[in-house]
Amino acid sequence: MEGILICNRGIEDLACLEIREILGSETKTLPGEGYSFFHAKDIRDVCTMAYLSQCASRVCLVLSKISFSDLEDLHNKAKNTDASQWLSESTTFKVEAQSAEENLHDIEESVGAVLHDTWHSAVNLENPSRVIYLFIASDHAFLCVDFSGEDLSKRSYRIFSSPKNIKSTIAYAIVRYSGYERGEALLDPFCISGSIAIEAALYENSFPVRFFDKKFLFSNLTEFDYDPFDAKRQTDNGRIFAFDSLFKHVDAAKKNAKIAGIHKAIQFSRMDVEWLDTKFDSQSIDRIVTCLPSLSRYANHKEILKVYDEFFHQAEFILKKEGRIVAAVRNPTEVKEKGLSNGFELEDERRVWQGQENFFVQKYRHASAKKPK
Repeated sequence: MEGILICNRGIEDLACLEIREILGSETKTLPGEGYSFFHAKDIRDVCTMAYLSQCASRVCLVLSKISFSDLEDLHNKAKNTDASQWLSESTTFKVEAQSAEENLHDIEESVGAVLHDTWHSAVNLENPSRVIYLFIASDHAFLCVDFSGEDLSKRSYRIFSSPKNIKSTIAYAIVRYSGYERGEALLDPFCISGSIAIEAALYENSFPVRFFDKKFLFSNLTEFDYDPFDAKRQTDNGRIFAFDSLFKHVDAAKKNAKIAGIHKAIQFSRMDVEWLDTKFDSQSIDRIVTCLPSLSRYANHKEILKVYDEFFHQAEFILKKEGRIVAAVRNPTEVKEKGLSNGFELEDERRVWQGQENFFVQKYRHASAKKPK
């Protein structure tokens, strides 16, 4: 059987990395499409990914892959999909449809009518026992059984938030993009509400991201034993640092981490970036992962450029020679210039989408630490 993990566009390869770590399964993906397939030995594997994934917005079981030319063609092929194991006169269901770019509410009703006529399962939009998830990418679609029941990218710990935040799924992904391994020292010097540090700490401590929120649609489909995963949970391992120049950001990060149950694994401090060398020894940090402030029509450009310059200047001192910087940025050219002038080279760059909005994620390394040809 085949599962599908739906994620933000731009992090598909990192979703595959997570799947392989959790399940040891084969994976397939297309960059920029917002999903990754994985082999599931049984439905328990799909449940496991829904519970443990920090990348996923949805985890589903694939019923059929449909290439279609128009809506009528999609309807006909959905009608021929074997959903007998999941839909019957004794079940209720609804259809949720989404493309890689947006929700597609206009086709949910029509596909739902096709499935109702075929399998005689009653439609219940408020409290269905099944959700049939239709994910559309380009000219093909995947008709699936949703095991999640809700958007997994939403975190119950994000009570104290900010419009400057990135999604927690992306925060986790860029931590892994940095090459972070358990036991390493990781710093976020612009922590805002703490998502990057919290996601790193959850990963470091094998702490299920939905430990306090075990509300999954798969509970209507099968029994699932959470205990083997919960037993591995720790709460205080790691050398993870969440700093910010604003006290309100540090306070919000602390409160969110406490709600997540992982605050003991993170060291918080109100600190301007220019003082990092007073806190850390030379070459003591393995990974710096952060969201850099953006140049905008309302920002003081001179001050923001100065922050970029100081950030890389400090990183040159505290980052290990084999370490990496990963930064989510909206001004890639200006950031790259400041990195180059402070002894860093751009190792890789990608676009990541957060809904309709996209930004750049850049990975830097010490220019003096180039790999031999």
